[in-house]
Amino acid sequence: METQIRAPHGPSLTLRLIAVFKLCKAVLLVAVGLGALQLVRPGMAALAQEWADPLAMASARRAVQQIISWVSGLSSKRLEVLALGAFLYACLYTVEAVGLSLEKRWAEYLIAIATLLVVPFEVFALTRRVSLSRLAALSVNLAVAGYMIYRLRQAGATSRTGQGIAD
Repeated sequence: METQIRAPHGPSLTLRLIAVFKLCKAVLLVAVGLGALQLVRPGMAALAQEWADPLAMASARRAVQQIISWVSGLSSKRLEVLALGAFLYACLYTVEAVGLSLEKRWAEYLIAIATLLVVPFEVFALTRRVSLSRLAALSVNLAVAGYMIYRLRQAGATSRTGQGIAD
C-alpha cells in the first residue's frame, strides 16, 4: 500500500512548482550529457565555438567561451564520465518530479535527502568563490529541503493524531 501526499484538491502549488523545477533540471542535464558526448567526436569543440559566438550576447560571450574552452580541454574519458553523471542526475530529478506529480510521500523523502546531501558541496564551492549563482543555488536548495522537511513533519504529526493521510 503506497502512501500518497494528496491534499483535498490535489498537490499544492508549491509541490507542482518543485516538480516542474526538477523536471527542468533533468532536461538541462540531458542536454549537458548529450553535449558532452558530442564533444567526444573530433572537431566538435571547434564547431560548438563557432555556433556559440553569434548566439552569445556580448556580456555572456566570455563566459560561454570559457565553458567551451574548459570542456574542449577535457579528455574523451572525462567527457564520457561527465555525460554519465549528467544522465544519472537527470534520472534522479525525473524520479523526484514524477514522484511529486503522482503525490507520493517517498518523493518528499527522496528530495529532502538528496537535496541536503548536495548542500555541503555548495557551501564548499561558496568558500572558494562567492557568486550570485552559487548563493542562489544554495538558497533554492535549502528552501526546497526545508519545505519538504516541514511537509514530512506535518504529515507525521497528522498521522499521529489519527487524522491520517490518504492511501
